[in-house]
Amino acid sequence: MKSMLAGILCLAMAVALASCGSGSEAQNEAASPAVEQTQAEASASHEATEESPIEESTETEIAAPTGEIEETVAPTGATEEISAPSGATEEWKALNNTSKVWFALTDSSLMDTRTIHVGKTEAGDDIFAFLRHPLKGTWMADEVQSAKLILKPAGNAPASLRIGFVNAPYNSSSLTREEALPLVDMGSLRSVKVEPFDDGWISVDVTEYVKTWLSAEINNNGFALFGEETGDFVFEVVDWLEDGKELPYPYMIVTGDDNGRSLEYGKFGYTETPFPGDNDDQGGNCLSYALRDTTMILGGHLGLDFDEMNRIMDATGEDDVCEYVGGKVEEYVKANADGLKISSFRRIEDYGSEIDLEKEYRIALRVGCKIFEGQPADLESKGAFDFHVRAQINDGRWAQKFPLDPSAIIPGSGPGISPAKYCWDSAVMWLEKFRDFYTSKVIYFAVQKDTPDFTRHESVVQGQAE
Repeated sequence: MKSMLAGILCLAMAVALASCGSGSEAQNEAASPAVEQTQAEASASHEATEESPIEESTETEIAAPTGEIEETVAPTGATEEISAPSGATEEWKALNNTSKVWFALTDSSLMDTRTIHVGKTEAGDDIFAFLRHPLKGTWMADEVQSAKLILKPAGNAPASLRIGFVNAPYNSSSLTREEALPLVDMGSLRSVKVEPFDDGWISVDVTEYVKTWLSAEINNNGFALFGEETGDFVFEVVDWLEDGKELPYPYMIVTGDDNGRSLEYGKFGYTETPFPGDNDDQGGNCLSYALRDTTMILGGHLGLDFDEMNRIMDATGEDDVCEYVGGKVEEYVKANADGLKISSFRRIEDYGSEIDLEKEYRIALRVGCKIFEGQPADLESKGAFDFHVRAQINDGRWAQKFPLDPSAIIPGSGPGISPAKYCWDSAVMWLEKFRDFYTSKVIYFAVQKDTPDFTRHESVVQGQAE
């Protein structure tokens, strides 16, 4: 009971932190520029706030073996242009950001938070589980050579599992068996042999599932795990530490090769922020990251007028709110061009529009506007509005940053894949209120940044100093 209570408390902490760093959804990017935001004030909103980096409560990323690193000097630290080495293998681990739930004949999905079960009853009825593991953007789909899901049996392991896709997002805390079954893509179920792994763990080959997700053919809503044998087979999914020891938890081992990747999609490669060793700077938010700067750029800095946004939302809808925000972004960049060291910032038609590859790169803007049906828009209320911006790197993938979280390459992004094709979540945590938050059309810009370094500008708001 003590261990289970600890797990619940740990999960509660993670959820609370995630909602701070999500789209705060209301005052987030839309927060007023105030004179100087304190950390506490920043945590009230998405792009004004961030998720505190508690290692045990957030996604744990295991770095790939060191490859070639090109370093340049930025005002706030070192800028690293990082590429994964060819033929590298990574362990993809995530604790609270992995969603899991299992279903017996009755609604037993919440009976035990430390395990998941698969198998068949004597009557042939299925005991099954959903397991969603977050992906990484290290490789594109055609670069993945193998992917294995690693599980720890609590007893005897089955000889094989049936694995398929879950077709839609779900809430693991309330989903019932009757609601879960229709979410399973029955046509995707395949028998997969269970192989022994280290120290009593087992592995199953999930290469094609991972490649499908990374190609953006479908969204990653997780695996559907079914048994093929009569019996109740149990896997441990403990997601917290006990006496300083990491307990069994599902993870993936993925191998890929990026040899021969084209670098013809923009001026800059991927840069991680905050910069290594920089403990005093959060590295900015989504818009500042997209502009290769480390100063927070919130809705207040853009001069967003919520009365006008509400009027637009009620009159013509979310896409035109995105147009309004896009116009404000253009005005901001023009007013701050010297500090940002941006000599050209222009609207382009779509993600494939021609740019000057030696000078420019592309960024994408989207907004989320949530209103109650039949009620007038109130986008200033908490959770009702946010904007988000992503930047394309030179190999065709896209990258983003949430406040308090390090920047990351977006899984499922790549050359020829429209950024509008996959979900835009407002936090790294896969929780219902954050999933697919930004749903407007996507607006694209070409940016000409005249320095290889990240800048740190002093924000000018509509012609006045901050």
